[in-house]
Amino acid sequence: MIARSSETPALENLVQQSTDIAEVQVLSTNPRKADEGARDTAVLQVIQGLKGLIAANSSIQIYYHMRWLSMMTWQLEPPRFVRGRKYIVFLKQDSKGYGPNPSLMEYNLTDSWLSIVPYQPALAEDVQWITNQQKKQMQEKAQSPRPTSQRPCMITR
Repeated sequence: MIARSSETPALENLVQQSTDIAEVQVLSTNPRKADEGARDTAVLQVIQGLKGLIAANSSIQIYYHMRWLSMMTWQLEPPRFVRGRKYIVFLKQDSKGYGPNPSLMEYNLTDSWLSIVPYQPALAEDVQWITNQQKKQMQEKAQSPRPTSQRPCMITR
């Protein structure tokens, strides 16, 4: 069952805020300690692009900071990506040319809490439906005539 955007306002907003959304499989992950906690760079194989210019069979990398579960015990959250698993990721295109593999396009997570979701076919369908609805709304808005001022023009001297 495909959700309607009124049933999933958070998903609708996440789709709208993302430049690219994709179904991916994790090729590698490289968590490492840092002064501020830890960071990870995951290399992902795109299975299917759901929004944006992200192409199937391309590889991308995502760099993100891992959170503290407890600073008192110096315990970090586990990495959010597991090698070999599939996810749907909500992304903002960043740039090309830095990080561990500068030849790959690099993306940021659209939302640090909600942008990585284990793959679910129903979610992919909902994302595609919302993306199509947003495109239709943009096309309708672009085609509608611009309102003209209803106020009479008065020239005073």
